[in-house]
Amino acid sequence: MAELKKGARVRLHSLSTSVLNDAVGCIVGPLDGTTGRHPVKLLSPPEAVAAFPSGVKVKPSNLEKVEAPQPQPPPKNRKTGITSHAVTPEEVGRLSDTVGAKGGWRQSIPSADQAEWFVDAYRLRIDDDYAWGGCNLHGLYDPESTAGSITADFLVYCKLAMASGVAPAAPGWDWKACLSKAAALLRYAYEKSDAQERWGPMAGMMLRMLAEQVYGTSCMMGEESPALTAMRQTLGLQEYTPEEAEERLRGLMQTRRELFNDVGGADAWLQLVEGVQKEMNRT
Repeated sequence: MAELKKGARVRLHSLSTSVLNDAVGCIVGPLDGTTGRHPVKLLSPPEAVAAFPSGVKVKPSNLEKVEAPQPQPPPKNRKTGITSHAVTPEEVGRLSDTVGAKGGWRQSIPSADQAEWFVDAYRLRIDDDYAWGGCNLHGLYDPESTAGSITADFLVYCKLAMASGVAPAAPGWDWKACLSKAAALLRYAYEKSDAQERWGPMAGMMLRMLAEQVYGTSCMMGEESPALTAMRQTLGLQEYTPEEAEERLRGLMQTRRELFNDVGGADAWLQLVEGVQKEMNRT
């Protein structure tokens, strides 16, 4: 059997616990030298995930590597309505100097491009989490994602951006313009090469730095920051299926509308769900 590395998608088989047989999961850490087992995060079916929410440890002989489903390929030369802007070496220097400051990135990105830059930092991060984050599949990269679950995941990012000071409070930041831009982009996957094509050769590094400010960790850490865990708990999105995430999001829009006040308002987020769904219907 091929070597199983962190992030590999696997199928479980020949186990005494019947609910685990044919379950699909991801390797989330190295082989335990003491037990000879791999730590596996379960992804499906729902009954296996519910029975073992913290995952399981499985011998290599009970694991079969399977191909992970690929998300929608990134669209090329997609019209965004914003003038193209390449990040210059001088701007990289200024970004590096201000990256530790709250909202410092906005000093070096033209105001007309800031909404797209902010959204692209999120898009690149979820691709990095997919590729390097120990099978951390969220947003678009969840195989069962819906317009609502994609929007819910982006809401967590935006709320964290406000809490961390990465995004400024109104009127310094136009959330409705940001969400309008997000509606056109969140449906589509986004890799480092796409960032370089859109913004220039240094863009990948700078977008990753911004996302690390928001989430509090890099994608390589393999675990959530305390701030991310707390935000998921506040929004009730810490453990959910995509269908549950969409239901929870719509419930928040009706019963906890104040949670959206600092990120554009509940009505703007409902429009975002509809916009993402419109893009999904195109493909």
